[in-house]
Amino acid sequence: MLGKGVTPDVITYNSVINGYSKLGWWKDTIRVFKDTTDRGFQPNEVTYSSTMNSMCRQGQTKEAQKLFDLMITGGVPDVVSYGILLLGYANDGTIDDVMNILDRMQLNHVAPDYLFYSPLLATYAKNEKVERLCGF
Repeated sequence: MLGKGVTPDVITYNSVINGYSKLGWWKDTIRVFKDTTDRGFQPNEVTYSSTMNSMCRQGQTKEAQKLFDLMITGGVPDVVSYGILLLGYANDGTIDDVMNILDRMQLNHVAPDYLFYSPLLATYAKNEKVERLCGF
């Protein structure tokens, strides 16, 4: 694109990130994310969420957490970005991290989406912590 004189925008970058994510190429999603910011574009919720999702799907949830924390400096994450981390940690089986994200969500008045309860229940059941979800 750049060689043809076409300048990409955030939507273009989001599309590329999403494509790499679907292929499971999480390192490429990070590279494109960095390229987005290096070129002076402000990542939006889709940019962050797509990159985080790619990382979590490949077991890189701790790295996705760093991106999530960066997202906080630019504004409050939405339910989708919280949900991506919840599912990532749930799939990793790291119950303490799941509980920390749930606590942060409560603190920021963000309610989990209904799509996230099934994997959360499975994770909590494995760790005998189902009563924790009852208060959410």
